[in-house]
Amino acid sequence: MRTVLFGLFAICMLSSGCFDIKEEQPPVQLTPLVEVSVEAMTFSTLLAGENERRSLTITNIGDHALVLENLVRTGSDCFTVDDTDTSKTIEPGDSTGVWVEFNPSTDGGFEGELYILSNDAEGAEPMVALSGGGQAPVIELSPADFEFETQEVGCEQEQEIVIRNTGSLTLLVDPLTFEGSSDELNYNGAYSGWIHLEPGETESFIVTYAPQDEDPDTATITVTSTDPLTPEAVATFGGTAQYAQPVTDEFVWDTIFEIDILFVVDRSESMDSLQESLATNLSGFLPYLDAWGHDYHIAVVSADDPAFRGDIPVMTPTTPNVAGVFAQAADVGAHADAGANTGLQTGLEALSSPLADPGGPNAGFLREDAVLRVLFIGNNDDESAGLVADLVGEYLALKVSPDWTTLSAIVDPASATRYLDAVLTSNGLTADINDEDWASGFLGMVPVTPIDDMALVLSHIPAVETIELEVNGVPVISGGWYYDDYVNAVYIVPGFAPEQEDEVTVSYRMLGACH
Repeated sequence: MRTVLFGLFAICMLSSGCFDIKEEQPPVQLTPLVEVSVEAMTFSTLLAGENERRSLTITNIGDHALVLENLVRTGSDCFTVDDTDTSKTIEPGDSTGVWVEFNPSTDGGFEGELYILSNDAEGAEPMVALSGGGQAPVIELSPADFEFETQEVGCEQEQEIVIRNTGSLTLLVDPLTFEGSSDELNYNGAYSGWIHLEPGETESFIVTYAPQDEDPDTATITVTSTDPLTPEAVATFGGTAQYAQPVTDEFVWDTIFEIDILFVVDRSESMDSLQESLATNLSGFLPYLDAWGHDYHIAVVSADDPAFRGDIPVMTPTTPNVAGVFAQAADVGAHADAGANTGLQTGLEALSSPLADPGGPNAGFLREDAVLRVLFIGNNDDESAGLVADLVGEYLALKVSPDWTTLSAIVDPASATRYLDAVLTSNGLTADINDEDWASGFLGMVPVTPIDDMALVLSHIPAVETIELEVNGVPVISGGWYYDDYVNAVYIVPGFAPEQEDEVTVSYRMLGACH
């Protein structure tokens, strides 16, 4: 029996027909698949600072858990993604929501993209296009960063700066704030209140650069406005300069005694009663000059005629019979047909172009290195056109220094108001013509104490900080002199004055020749 069974088993094994053997099957594939509810999200047009939220839905349409690996936003920062409550794992058939917020910061259109990254079985990365618009005022400064060209010290450049509203709403601009490293950079934007600029409108101001040295200069202008994105717009400026060519002016120190004296005498009919005292006092004038030893020029005009009187219009210490020549010139008389008593204007005309020009009737009287004394004599007030201060200013400008000119008057103090004002303005002296002996007034009006010629008039306009002064090759310290831009001259202060005939040099870098 056992033998039969074994035989049957062997036959069965050999034939493989006694058992049902199944082949191995592959495992079932489970697939997560992502689906997004929208392809684009279009937001409203909002005022800058406002916001709008919208949501989208992410669904797992597969048959296995979908894992959200990342939500990536690109493009404008005005879009933000809020996934705080978003499920990161989505079971088959389930969904989750994602909030997107739009908050425009300025004017214009904005775009972005939102990519959904997951374990999607097909590798899909859905993208949602984001768009929206903003409204706001927008400030633009042009140029906002500017460097002036290198120029010579003493010259000036200008640059226009434009404030423009490139937004879609009204821009309000506060008064500007200017901060500079020196006063060499400045601007003209001194607005008194807010500036209103409608969309597209502009306002401009000028920045000037007037360098006084070679040090670099910088400045910033801060513009405060209602632009929500840039409430403070800043423009920066810079500039450098260089000195022009060096100059050395040479002088020989001199002590002067020269004096130019002009008499302006009223010849109106009211002077008739004063003719005798006038002749007496004027005749006693010359001995004073002889005693003082001045190198003088003397001329006489009437108060209504600027032409010099007399056979010798300009009298000097070498004029033959100078006393007689002066008496003849000063004898203007008293005449009913005399013109208006315009002594201030007439005296000025006598000393100015064209009468004082070379070849003119009054040429040769005024000297560059002489002081000027103008004496008005009469018993009527001045009737010249114009302000007394303006007329006196023209007299003072005739000399290199205003201190070299004085106007004095021998007049009736009760009526000669304009003459007295002229005297006061020029630091002159007065005497009363009604006094019989007014010649003593000359003692203060005319003489000149020897004056050191301290005005060293320069040949070019200097850069003041470059001035160097030497006497006989020895530098004079800065406290021993000063520069006066009114007359473009260097003055040596008392106590530092050189000796007679000393050689004085003033070296400096001239200001640029601007075009």
